[in-house]
Amino acid sequence: MKTSLISLLRWWHISLSRAV
Repeated sequence: MKTSLISLLRWWHISLSRAV
């Protein structure tokens, strides 16, 4: 579960970086 959360956080961060 922890790994999934980290993966989601990373994906979200990447998405945000791309949006900016």
